[in-house]
Amino acid sequence: MFELNCRQSVEELRLSFLQAKPFPHLVLDGLLPEDSLNAIESEFDALGNSDLVHHVGALQRKAGTKTNIDLPVSAQQYFNFIYSGPFLRFLGSVTGIANLIPDPSLFGGGMHETAPGGGFQVHTDFQKQPRTGLDNRLV
Repeated sequence: MFELNCRQSVEELRLSFLQAKPFPHLVLDGLLPEDSLNAIESEFDALGNSDLVHHVGALQRKAGTKTNIDLPVSAQQYFNFIYSGPFLRFLGSVTGIANLIPDPSLFGGGMHETAPGGGFQVHTDFQKQPRTGLDNRLV
């Protein structure tokens, strides 16, 4: 089961977020239970190749789950948590972005794996979700 485990206050996190370089971001070590994250990792291996999209380009060489796929149990529990009202309100408090709305289709999201020889450079995915037209504000 996921629950928010944050050692810093929202005010400390907000200041850290705003002052981060080269762009606002946070690294939250220990935010989620390690055993739950390990369960998600083991589930990735159980996915079939038909469940994955392979991304190969200048900025990324990785595999990820397709949009609107039924995720394995632990992965779905993770997304249920990070898409929950309490977590979205936490993110809104830290970032200053009010009324965040999750994307239940996980367009460009979901489970991702960068295997040996792969890569994932910092980049901007898309500015607007193509189906809803909503702004892509946080990743």
